[in-house]
Amino acid sequence: MGRSRVILLVATLLVVTVPPVASQAAARPCTKPMAGGDWPMYGRDLAGTQRQDSERTINAGNVGTLVPVWKTADTGYSSPPPIVSGGCVFINTDGHVVAYDLDTGRTVWSSQGPDTFGTFAVAVVDGRVHVGLNNGGRPRAAAFDVATGRPLWQSADIWFGKDTTQQSSAVVFDGIQVLFTTGPDNDPDAMQGYGLIDAATGKVLHKSTTIPPADIAKGYHGGGVWGTPTVDAKTKYLYVGTSNPESKNKEHAYDNAILKLDLDRQRPTFGRIVASYKGTPDSVTGYDNPVCQTVGGSLWYNGGTYGASPTCGQIDVDFGNGPSLWRNPQGRLMGAATQKSGVLHVFYGDTMKPAWSRQLFPTMSFLGGMIGRTATDGRTLYVPANPGVIYALDAVTGAERWKAVLPGVPMTGGNVALANGVAYYVTEQGAVALDAADGTQLWSAPFSQGAKIYSGAAVAGHRLVVNDMGSIQVFRLP
Repeated sequence: MGRSRVILLVATLLVVTVPPVASQAAARPCTKPMAGGDWPMYGRDLAGTQRQDSERTINAGNVGTLVPVWKTADTGYSSPPPIVSGGCVFINTDGHVVAYDLDTGRTVWSSQGPDTFGTFAVAVVDGRVHVGLNNGGRPRAAAFDVATGRPLWQSADIWFGKDTTQQSSAVVFDGIQVLFTTGPDNDPDAMQGYGLIDAATGKVLHKSTTIPPADIAKGYHGGGVWGTPTVDAKTKYLYVGTSNPESKNKEHAYDNAILKLDLDRQRPTFGRIVASYKGTPDSVTGYDNPVCQTVGGSLWYNGGTYGASPTCGQIDVDFGNGPSLWRNPQGRLMGAATQKSGVLHVFYGDTMKPAWSRQLFPTMSFLGGMIGRTATDGRTLYVPANPGVIYALDAVTGAERWKAVLPGVPMTGGNVALANGVAYYVTEQGAVALDAADGTQLWSAPFSQGAKIYSGAAVAGHRLVVNDMGSIQVFRLP
């Protein structure tokens, strides 16, 4: 056989064998590129802007023609917005992660193995579906294969001697999955913290209590996180809001605060909290009064009500979400987060100093309070506030551009979603679309069941994907 014939034969064999391998890879479910962008994590992006930049089809002129495509029965998924990536819609419900086909609503897979009950949204990164696990009070991180739902790994426990829960949506940055713990609420001996986990292997890279051990020894307990962090990819710092103090007569700088955590493995401060921004304190009377310091740590109650130390004037004003991040016209990093005290806090990410704040409504913490994630395009903040109002505020000055009163009495637990000049929100009575320029309502879709705290929406694949308190619904243009 001549040399040219050998080369020809080899080339022919390559042509025959390579395409099936490529087509098999392309056929993997939940991995196809999506026109119109995806919504692969809570907040849409690491900065938590709640903004879909790839949407160019649905706009303020045609959003009023959106029609329903498919709808599930009640899945029990009552909290976060759905996650949309690779042509699939992902929810975490009833102890399983479930993937639905975005076009048809058909179930693609339901995960087996780790019990995912009680935790929030997943994150889809590098062919993996990441989630936190409660694991019977000793939280862990876990990952599943995006195409099959097959379990890939579980981390070791992120546990510090006292059982806690894990409620945040999964966040993955630079090969690291971040997991914070929280609770038990009002337990003065609570030990809450966080872990940084290798996203590919599940190896724990770092873990620590949120409040430093030296301060815990002084009687400080708290620093729990149940909202979802955000990350500035440029500087490699994470930002997250914390819950109320668990101590009955002390409040640490890391309680009711926004923390700044280093995620750069090359810096000596990797894994450490490097700064914090203090929000409204939990006590309305102050912890230094004699009654509080005499009996506040022993005379307290928790009858299913937050604010368990009346002698110290404690109320429920924690941060229920991480901040939205953006850069101002001078290129400086800024963040905005609502607190259950009714205040919108805007701060500088480099110094953690306040830029401005605005009291949008008195605290309604006993009904859930302000915990919705703000959406932003870097110029305007779209802020969900009590008792059912969306404000559009200038991101630099806080000046009001417009406000829209929503139907029903939503406790504004959900997030605003922003795409191509339209702001979306889920109310008690259904989904609404507002003109981002002036707040005019452009479209609405009534729901059969009332949406409550946390329900939300995502804009991906030229579709609006909505969680109506467990029923997943998809809308698109005709």
